[in-house]
Amino acid sequence: MQNGLIQPIRATTKLCAVLGHPIAHSASPAMHNTAFTALGLDWRYVAFDVPPEKLPEAIRGAAALGFVGLNLTVPHKLIAFRTVDLLDPSAEKWEAVNTIRFELELEPEQWVPIAHLETIPNRPVRA
Repeated sequence: MQNGLIQPIRATTKLCAVLGHPIAHSASPAMHNTAFTALGLDWRYVAFDVPPEKLPEAIRGAAALGFVGLNLTVPHKLIAFRTVDLLDPSAEKWEAVNTIRFELELEPEQWVPIAHLETIPNRPVRA
């Protein structure tokens, strides 16, 4: 909200989400959207109820839609460990994934976080 008005979601708005099952209780969207607004970012954070068996499909869908990243609740953290393309050393240690950052291949072997791009070209994305 800026000047008391809710800003519209545009084609250029960057999206993040929390995936869980159940997820209706999550305070994450309110917290993150308040922070995005305070920082002047054209970003939105939403929550999606995703059954565990649909998580790999949901991650691929978020990547295809150009999401910046995702947060996960239990048991999704454990499922994502076997789903994402590349793991941080802490995720390897705990065998669980809390946050997924989507990256785009701009040049062969040159991966850039989607959050750093003004526009998202049609290129391969990894989670």
